Amino acid sequence: MGRIGFTFAIAMAGIVIVAMGLTASIAFACLALYFYLATVTSPALAALGVALAALLFVVFVAVVMSLLPRPKLIPSLLKENDFLARAAEALSLGQHLGDEGRDFLRANLSKTSAIAFGLGIVMGISPKLRKAVLDLLLR
Repeated sequence: MGRIGFTFAIAMAGIVIVAMGLTASIAFACLALYFYLATVTSPALAALGVALAALLFVVFVAVVMSLLPRPKLIPSLLKENDFLARAAEALSLGQHLGDEGRDFLRANLSKTSAIAFGLGIVMGISPKLRKAVLDLLLR
C-alpha cells in the first residue's frame, strides 16, 4: 500500500505543477493581450478588453465542462446503506492515503523543502533561469 501512496503523491505533485504552469501561462497571455491593447487603445479600455477576454475564456471552459459526459449512478448506489458503506470506505481510504503522504513528507522533509525553496528562487529571482525553466516545460 506504500507504493500506492507514493504514486498518489507523485500524481498530485504533477497536477499541482500543471495547474501552476497553466495559471502562469494564462496570466502571461492576459498580460501580453493587455500590453497589445494598451498600444492600440487607452489603458482603461485595454484592461476592460482583457477582463472580457478572461470572462469569455471562463464561459468557454464552463460550456465545455457541461458537455462532457457524466458517470451514471447505479440505482443500488443510491440506497442509503450502500451509500453510507461506500462513504465510510472512501473516508478510510482517504485517511490511509493522508497518513501515507504525511509519513512520506516527514521522512523526506529536507529534500522536499530544498526542492520547493530552489524552485522558488529559480522562478522568483532570475528572469534567465525562469525563461530556461519555462522553455523546458513548453517543449
